[in-house]
Amino acid sequence: MVMDGTTEAMGGTVESADRLKRIQIVLAGTGYDGRAPVIRQFAEVGAPVFLRRERANYHDPNAIAVDLEVSLLWGLWKPRRHIGYVPRTRAARLAPKIDSGAMVIQRAWISNLYGLDWKDFPDVTVTVEYVTLHHRHKGATPGAEVPGRAE
Repeated sequence: MVMDGTTEAMGGTVESADRLKRIQIVLAGTGYDGRAPVIRQFAEVGAPVFLRRERANYHDPNAIAVDLEVSLLWGLWKPRRHIGYVPRTRAARLAPKIDSGAMVIQRAWISNLYGLDWKDFPDVTVTVEYVTLHHRHKGATPGAEVPGRAE
């Protein structure tokens, strides 16, 4: 990585990163498969979460799962537990960008919790910070399309 934010890659392409961007996502599926009790016991505002692509998901090939690291055995064991999904319509837009490497997630965390005590499907909002990478050939004008690479 060069200090100006560009990376020279194999094949003569240059990658440049945009500024850090932030989106908020209310998770789907928080009440299925025992996720709600995990959320009630371990989730807190500010806790880091991890987005994980599930390309082999039977219901949605664009699925993006969200996992929470939980602390067990007095913090000696910290497995990740699945707490929900990025909603289908948003995942359809984000998954191709993640898969192509055009969207690189920097960090994600729980930014809001609602209905923990009384909702079967607690509302969990996560904030995701990411950068987008733009690929072009060396010597090409900025914004020029790289052959064989979808933007």
